[in-house]
Amino acid sequence: MWLYVSNYAPSLRTMRIGNEKHGCDQALWLIHDYVTEVGTMNFFVYWKNEQGENELITPPLDGTILPGITRDSILKLM
Repeated sequence: MWLYVSNYAPSLRTMRIGNEKHGCDQALWLIHDYVTEVGTMNFFVYWKNEQGENELITPPLDGTILPGITRDSILKLM
């Protein structure tokens, strides 16, 4: 339980402030204009790219997010 609390506590506080002060339901975490997280949720974008191809985008596992079963399962299913 401690790992969970220490990992998500800063994002939960930010989400609460965003909700109370701005009426936002979630907070997008950006690094260099790229979405890395949405609160405590997994983040995916399914879109048609500039080449007209269907594409699924999610943040890479480069140390900014933790790997998880939900993310892995979605990527395998897609």
